[in-house]
Amino acid sequence: MRSLKFRFEESGNKQRRGCSTYIIFANAVKGGRFSRDIIRCWFNRLVEKDDYSPSDKRSLLRQLYELSNPPVDVQDRH
Repeated sequence: MRSLKFRFEESGNKQRRGCSTYIIFANAVKGGRFSRDIIRCWFNRLVEKDDYSPSDKRSLLRQLYELSNPPVDVQDRH
């Protein structure tokens, strides 16, 4: 598994210049199966404070975790 920081940098290079660091971070975590701790740690390091409201941080982290770890459909396993 590639590190979240690497995926963030790779995703940032592919994004248009107008994208916020939050959008780039969300693209980096998508489907990556990262833990809550890893997401929180790198969120604090990589996402600019101006890109989100501090009062929304908890819900944003929850949404990022769900984006990183989508539910597995039982039918997909077969």
